[in-house]
Amino acid sequence: MEKVECVKYGKYLSLSREVNIKNFIFVGCSIGGLMFVIYNSYAWSFYIGSVFVENNVENQQHNRPYTGGDTLSCFFGVIIGLFSLSACSNHFKAVVEGRVAAKLAFEVIDREPSIAPNSGKKHVLEGEIKLDGVSFYYPTRPDSKVLKNLTAVFQKGKTTAIVGPSGAGKSSIA
Repeated sequence: MEKVECVKYGKYLSLSREVNIKNFIFVGCSIGGLMFVIYNSYAWSFYIGSVFVENNVENQQHNRPYTGGDTLSCFFGVIIGLFSLSACSNHFKAVVEGRVAAKLAFEVIDREPSIAPNSGKKHVLEGEIKLDGVSFYYPTRPDSKVLKNLTAVFQKGKTTAIVGPSGAGKSSIA
């Protein structure tokens, strides 16, 4: 029994590993892309700022040529905006995990049951159900019998209540 559970656990562990590998690749690519954008924005802002300062391009908002201070203001505005965007990257993981969970849930919802729910056949009980000397134990607890020589008759059209303490085998009979 333990080997069976180990195999099941290993199966689910390998599924989890595959999902996490994909997640780590996504996170790594996201961080790499973010760093690429940040460093390119550094280079671009200083390049454009130096071109504006060198060519005395007119800053129409202040009616004067651009200065090094204008370049730095623009640079820090872009950097603050990029860092604000990078704060969103932590939430991408939650979105990916939610999509994985939804995929698993939809697989369960969309699967075709092996027993047709409306096969058209209706089973009608004729007669009675009789249990004669039934004994039962759970495979995980072979030393503890749940039912010991149970004899019972369940008649058609009658309601029968099965009562007893917890672990006495009520569910096993039902």
